[in-house]
Amino acid sequence: MVRSIVVLLLTASTASAQTVIAGRVVDRAKKVPLEKVAVELVGATDSVLATGATGSDGTFTLVAPAAGTYRVRITPPSSDGFLSDTLRVSEGEYLAREFLVDESPRAYFEFEVTKPVVPARGTVSPRYPADLRQSGVSGCATVSFVVDTLGRADRSTTKLVAYSHREFVQAVWDALPKMQFIPAEIDGRKVRQRVFQPFTFAINDDRVECKSAPAKP
Repeated sequence: MVRSIVVLLLTASTASAQTVIAGRVVDRAKKVPLEKVAVELVGATDSVLATGATGSDGTFTLVAPAAGTYRVRITPPSSDGFLSDTLRVSEGEYLAREFLVDESPRAYFEFEVTKPVVPARGTVSPRYPADLRQSGVSGCATVSFVVDTLGRADRSTTKLVAYSHREFVQAVWDALPKMQFIPAEIDGRKVRQRVFQPFTFAINDDRVECKSAPAKP
C-alpha cells in the first residue's frame, strides 16, 4: 500500500490544447523516482477516466476529458493504491505535480485474515445531510477503504462502490477520519484490511436501493 500527499508544483506548459494532469512519483524515503507505477485519473464519483504508468524517470501524463476537479490514484506493484488530494484543472491547462509516496504493507481481504475488522463500540457514524432529512429523502452509500493496524480508516484508499445521492457520499467521506475500528489480525498479528462498508440513511423503515457508481462523474 502507498500513502502520499501532493506536495510540489513542477514546471507546467500551456502549449498543448489538451487538458492534462501530469506528475512524477517519487519514493519519499529514498528520494528516487518510481517506475512502472500504475496511475489513474479519477472523477468526482470515483470513476476512472484515464489510465497510464510511470516511465523510468517516474513521470506520467493523463489527459482529462474537460476542465474540472479530479484525483490521481497511484498503485505501485504489489502495493495498495492511494488517492491524491483533489486537483482542479482549467480547460486546456497542463497541470504537473510531484507525488511523494511511502510504501506500506499491502492490505488483506476479509477471507485472508483470522479476525476481520469490526467497528469499535461508539464509533462515529456519518451525519444525515440536513436538507435530505428535511425533505424526507432516504438513501445510501457503499464504499471500500483500508483499515490500518491502529484501527483507523485510511481515507486515501477510499473507493466508491455504490450510492443513491452525492450528499450521502460526502457525509461518509467527512466521517471516515473520525471512525474507529478494531483492526484485523492474522494469527494474533495486526494487519491492514480492505473493507466494503454500506452506509444506509433511512427515514422510518424506507427501503433503500444503492446503485453502482456510474462510469462517468
